Amino acid sequence: MSGSMWIFAVVSLVLFCCAVGLMVSHHRSWRLTRENESDEAELDFRRRQYRRRMQTSAMMGLLVASTFFGQFITGPPVLMVGFWAGVLLLVVWIALLAGADYLATRYHLSRLRHDYIIEEARLHAEVRRIRSVQGNGRHGRRLTKKRKPDAEADDDQKPE
Repeated sequence: MSGSMWIFAVVSLVLFCCAVGLMVSHHRSWRLTRENESDEAELDFRRRQYRRRMQTSAMMGLLVASTFFGQFITGPPVLMVGFWAGVLLLVVWIALLAGADYLATRYHLSRLRHDYIIEEARLHAEVRRIRSVQGNGRHGRRLTKKRKPDAEADDDQKPE
């Protein structure tokens, strides 16, 4: 193998290891989500996200392996064109999955943000309602002892 071939092999190996590392990371994340998440809608979103990301990472590993081994194909031109067309199809599928993941995550986060805004408005309305009933602490029931009028306070003091 020539010098550039070794470099290509090392880069391919590093990229393949990155793809495997991503798959391990996605699996750990999914396992933690399953153990800790109780909301069914959130769990469903995370399940679909896990499938998309695992599929994308696995195909990235396959793409790296294909490009590495593709350089050794010296068969008929039809075989080479078919092989590289398959690799190109893999790249397109990865791009489509990445785009779908981006859009799904963006939609999910905007839905969560909308839900939080609604919940915040509901809580602010509840606080305003409670303050209006209690008079914001100014006119409502006092929680501290009433002070004695100044005349009574002077009588309670002991002369020295």
